[in-house]
Amino acid sequence: MNEPLWVDELHTAWVVEDSLADVADRAAVGNQGPLFFYAQWFVCSLLAPSELTYRCLSLVAGLLLVPTVFFVAREICGSDWAGWTAAAMISVDRFSVIFSCEARPYAWVQWITVVHLYLGWLRLTAIDRPASRPSVRLRLAWIGTGALLFYLHYTAALILCAEVVAWVVLRLRYRGPMARHLFDFTGFEFPGRAITKTRPGRSLVAIDLVGLALVCSPALPHLLMINHRRSNWSEFVPVPTVLSLLTLLPLLVYVGLPLASRLTQSRADKESPQNRGPAVWLIMLSCCLLVPLLVTWLTTVSGVAALYLTRYLIGSLTVSVLIAATLLGRLQGDGRRWVTAIVLAVVVLLTESAISFSRWVPENGAWPSLLRRSGVRVKQEDWRSLISHVNKQDPAGRWPVFLVPDLIEDRQLGKPQAPSLHARISREEFCLFPLRGCYPLRKSNLPPVALASKPAVLQDQHLDRLKTARGGWFIVRGSRSRVQGWQQAIDKALARDGPGPRSELQRFGNLGLVRVQSLPVQ
Repeated sequence: MNEPLWVDELHTAWVVEDSLADVADRAAVGNQGPLFFYAQWFVCSLLAPSELTYRCLSLVAGLLLVPTVFFVAREICGSDWAGWTAAAMISVDRFSVIFSCEARPYAWVQWITVVHLYLGWLRLTAIDRPASRPSVRLRLAWIGTGALLFYLHYTAALILCAEVVAWVVLRLRYRGPMARHLFDFTGFEFPGRAITKTRPGRSLVAIDLVGLALVCSPALPHLLMINHRRSNWSEFVPVPTVLSLLTLLPLLVYVGLPLASRLTQSRADKESPQNRGPAVWLIMLSCCLLVPLLVTWLTTVSGVAALYLTRYLIGSLTVSVLIAATLLGRLQGDGRRWVTAIVLAVVVLLTESAISFSRWVPENGAWPSLLRRSGVRVKQEDWRSLISHVNKQDPAGRWPVFLVPDLIEDRQLGKPQAPSLHARISREEFCLFPLRGCYPLRKSNLPPVALASKPAVLQDQHLDRLKTARGGWFIVRGSRSRVQGWQQAIDKALARDGPGPRSELQRFGNLGLVRVQSLPVQ
């Protein structure tokens, strides 16, 4: 919790740095909804700014998630095995641990996803009971949690769409013999009763969907603005392979092992019409896992929108844990449950848990390929130590500071025809957010300058500033090769006037600090 903030978290710190009126605009520039940041601003107004202050909201969500998945799994499956399995898996899952210690909204997306799906299951089971309908309170709670999920992160709308698909599947599942076998791979035997009579609650589904759409509609202008920038996302989201459908999320471990154990069991257990809640729940979870995964994969492969990223599918990751718990809870016999639970625990701890991965850069900088896949490496940015070093070495602020932020927004810096990011926020102001917020630079008459990360070229105006100040600092974020490329570009520019000062490089994780000095700081 006390580790230095990385660049995404520094965006959070910048968003909540000033007045409440600035929060929505600054969040919008970062393609984020304002809801989480309003709550973050309130917390920061009460507590002194620190790493713990920025991360405490996510920590609360992460702590709430463990008992919530336990309760939901046990309540629906009627099995303590299901509850303890879900709680244990989510407690050690590396992404859940990471996001519960990160000043971003993903931990809250996980928690609200579980609550929202549970409410959706309650209303489905209420609709299916004769002469029954979901209460107004339940319907409002479902709409409210759906809206919260959407405004926490817009990609969570995929979970809402998957719910609609699940309702269609369930409707078909109980109407005809062909659709009846659609989800037989789960090992559940569904009743043969076809539902043809309209029940009072069914018309309420469309009404509630319209209500949810109306609540989410104010975000439409922002979504259109984000849509215009979607081509930029391909820079940090690679084109996935077919195999990645099994590897992006730990499906082979979380779903594959419990499902294999379930399929090897005799399917003698029958679901009665009065007690088919776990079957409905599993169909809902299957849709909420597969629909977002397939949609984001297709949009990324086709080039429509590069969304195939673990962060954008964090709700589906939580769903996979609930699927594992549900399948394990449905196993017959304590012996089979114990064997499956032990094998699952060992594999999860060795391959998917947070304790199986180091969170800091090794001394030699070499990362195993499996560790690079974990999504942890990108966080190794020690902005705290770097800016503290600059402030101590140059307390008077006599040298200019140049920042190469390696953001997709910095590619068009300095171009006269570059489109604006926001009506009230300039592109350069946004690209300089890492130097504000939690780790501000010392006061100086020389304002910092943001440089485009590609190509690595030092322009004449920046070289003149270096010569006038007799030195300067370059903060370069990115890979080792990018940092070295910028150091070489700086040395090449300085060598135009003959032998002279050369740069010195110091690394702070995935950050490089290039110091250029011709005369000592007085």
